[in-house]
Amino acid sequence: MLDIRKTANEETTKAISIACEIFFEEQAIPEELTPVPDELSPVWWGAFSENELIGTIAEYKQNGKHHIGRLTVKKEFRGHRIATMLVTHVLSELFQRGVDEVLLDAREATKRIILSLGGQVTGEKYAFFNSTCTPVKITREQFLKNS
Repeated sequence: MLDIRKTANEETTKAISIACEIFFEEQAIPEELTPVPDELSPVWWGAFSENELIGTIAEYKQNGKHHIGRLTVKKEFRGHRIATMLVTHVLSELFQRGVDEVLLDAREATKRIILSLGGQVTGEKYAFFNSTCTPVKITREQFLKNS
C-alpha cells in the first residue's frame, strides 16, 4: 500500500537526499541545485511503501506563485503511476487550501502528467542539463474538471 504524506524532519532530509541522487545520476544536475531554497518555504512530500521513502515532490512559493517540483521516484518503483499519485495528491491538497494555480518547469514525464490532469503548456521548452524542461501550469478549475 502506498502512503503519500508530508515528510517529517528526518524524512525531509532523506527526501532531499533521494532527489539529489536521482537528479545527479540520471540528469547530471548538480546536487546543490536540487534542494529548494529555505526562503521559498518548501514543503516536501513523500511516497512511502512499507515505510520506505520511494518518491518525492516539493511544493513552494516563489514570487507570490505556488510551484511544485523535485518529483522523483526510485527506479525500481517506476511504472506503477507513483509519480502521478504524488502530483495528484499534492495538487489536491493545494487546491483544497484555496490555491488557484500551480506552476512548474517540467521534464517530459511530468509535463505529460500535468497535461493529463488538464494543465497547459505556458512557455517554450528549454535545455536543462541532460534534457529539457517546459513551463506548465494547472488551475484548480482544470484539475477539478479532469481528476
